Amino acid sequence: AATLQGLARNPNVDPERLRDVLDLVKDQLGKLRANENSWGQELRDDEFLSAVRQRSTITAGTCNFDLPALHYWLQASADQRVNDLQGWLRSFDQLESSVTLCLKLVRESAIATQEVAPSGFFQKTLETSTPCQMIRVCVADDERCFPEI
Repeated sequence: AATLQGLARNPNVDPERLRDVLDLVKDQLGKLRANENSWGQELRDDEFLSAVRQRSTITAGTCNFDLPALHYWLQASADQRVNDLQGWLRSFDQLESSVTLCLKLVRESAIATQEVAPSGFFQKTLETSTPCQMIRVCVADDERCFPEI
């Protein structure tokens, strides 16, 4: 938030949009701080997940005679298992929301450029005045190659 507040002096920055972003960041920070000691606590307290976690470290500890609840759950319908998984992941919704906001701000803070790698090689010296926070590489689906950074 402090870095963003410094942008208020930049004449190229829309003050209303900056204020909206700052409000959003402050809101996310408040929500994160409110839960900072409890991330995943619901999962740690869940009897079923605790049993699976404890037994999974033992060789063959997840056999049906050691963890009948796990095997019963695995036999449940796919819809039921997906519903359970979504419920377990819900405890991380706020964390996901905050990370998504951070990534959005980083992605939108720079102007994308289109580059070409002649003969399959591309090299670029980054500006030292602007710290590089993220590199996004897009390769067409029909290209038979992959980026190596």
